[in-house]
Amino acid sequence: MHSRDSSGVNVLLLLAHNDDEYFSSLRIREELQSGNRVRVIYFTHGSIYGTDSETRIAESTRVLISMGIQAEDIFMLGYECDIFDGQLSKRIADGYENLCAHIPEKVPIERVYAMAWEGGHPDHDACHMIGVAFARARSIRHQLYEFPAYHASQRQLKSSGVMQFANGNVDTWSTASGRIDAFCAFCLACRYPSQFSTFLALLPGSAMQLLLRGYQVYRLVPESRDYTQPPHSGMLLYEKRFHFSFNNFLENAKAFQKYM
Repeated sequence: MHSRDSSGVNVLLLLAHNDDEYFSSLRIREELQSGNRVRVIYFTHGSIYGTDSETRIAESTRVLISMGIQAEDIFMLGYECDIFDGQLSKRIADGYENLCAHIPEKVPIERVYAMAWEGGHPDHDACHMIGVAFARARSIRHQLYEFPAYHASQRQLKSSGVMQFANGNVDTWSTASGRIDAFCAFCLACRYPSQFSTFLALLPGSAMQLLLRGYQVYRLVPESRDYTQPPHSGMLLYEKRFHFSFNNFLENAKAFQKYM
C-alpha cells in the first residue's frame, strides 16, 4: 500500500448517513492538515431504527467541526430533500440533482471521495453511484476515490468486512496517520450515542483496522466497473440484513443510468 498527499485543493466528501464520516475520518484529517477545503454532503436523514434526524445531525456536526470542518461546508441534503434512511436508491436522481444545485459548476471541486461500491447498505451504493455521476459531469473521474465501510464479502472472512474493500485488485492507498490518530479515530464511535448498537456490532472490525493495522484505506474508483453487476459474489450484506435484493437496487436506480 502507498501513502498519498497533496495540497491546496477543494475536496468533496459524499456520505449516505450521519455517522458515515467515521469510516473516512483519518483521510478527512489528512486533507484538512494539507490545507485543503473539505465539503461534506449527507444524502439521507433519520434512522429506520427510530433515532430522530436532529439527534443524528447534531452528532455528526459536532464530530466534523471538532476535526476542523467549517459549519458552512456541511450540507444535510437528505434532511432538506426529505430522503429518509434506506430510501436513497429510490430517490437517487433527487440526491444527485440536489448535489449539483448545492455545488454548482462555479464551485471548483478537484477531488471527490464517495462510499465504496460494496453491498453493505443500499444507501451506501446509491451514494457511490451519485459520486460517479458527479465526477463524470465535472470531468474529474480520474480524481474519484472510494473508501469502505462494511460488507459481507467471503473474500474477507479471514479478517473483517469493516473498513476493508470487498472487491477487486485495484491499487489501494492507506492513510499515513500515526497510531495516536488511529486510536482517536477508533474512539470517535463513542461520539454517536444514538448509534450505540451499530458501533457495538462494528467494534471487532473497527478495532482490527484502527488499533491493530493503524490506518484506513481508500482507492481510485475503476473506470471499467460494471454497475449492472453486484459488488461481490455471494449474498450482499443488505440482502441478508434487509431482505433487499441487488435486483431491487438495480430496479430503483434504473432511471439514474442516464447520469452514469
